[in-house]
Amino acid sequence: MIAAQAAYRDCGSHLGNENGIASDEQMSDSAKKETLQRVFFMAASTGDLQGLQRLLTGAAKTYVDVNVSDEDGTTPLMFASCFGYDKVVQFLLDAGADVENQDRHRWSSLMWATANRHKNIVKILLEHGASPEARSSSGRTAFDFVIPHSEISDYLHDNGYKIGSIGVADDFYSSGLSQDRFEEEIAEGEMKRRMMMESAINLEVDLGNLGLDEQPEVGFPAQVVDRLLIILSLPESLQKNTSLCGTSA
Repeated sequence: MIAAQAAYRDCGSHLGNENGIASDEQMSDSAKKETLQRVFFMAASTGDLQGLQRLLTGAAKTYVDVNVSDEDGTTPLMFASCFGYDKVVQFLLDAGADVENQDRHRWSSLMWATANRHKNIVKILLEHGASPEARSSSGRTAFDFVIPHSEISDYLHDNGYKIGSIGVADDFYSSGLSQDRFEEEIAEGEMKRRMMMESAINLEVDLGNLGLDEQPEVGFPAQVVDRLLIILSLPESLQKNTSLCGTSA
């Protein structure tokens, strides 16, 4: 997710020129669609609401699909849900974004929002029909990532949602895990770590936007621990300007 966000930042030079690209007679329709769709991804992943509005209301809208996914199966709604842009999430849903889409690891927008503790986005997605029963490729639901005694767990409890045994760390160390599943989890964790270490140094993300400033009463979930370890491995001068969005399990 964060590697893809970094790649889409290269499209920044096209922002503000969406209609110019759409009307460029020297570009083929396929080239316009590819360029403008990447601009759309970038706007969603960086919280550029005005850019998204221009793309979906001007001449460029012919070349943009609000539900298109990238090579990882990630949609604009997933980007916005992951990085905590609630106004963008609401705009995309109003524009027809499918709340139930899942990426190649079967993560939904609700999972991305829950894992990164974006309570307002969790609320918006649930109000738009997001299913808390959807499962990732490792069999987890969005509520498996809820931290006990957090704002999200309180909200879910107050609104009648059953979240059962919460906290993904407990799920990971469940005695019911088979050896094969345990080895898969280890491999997935190492892949996450490497991807984030490669990307973290190039990104500027606010730690508070990911909920890392909130101290739970029990252990952090595996994803948060991974992000903290990577941040701590960076030079001290970079740690305060680094923000990480979890990758899927």
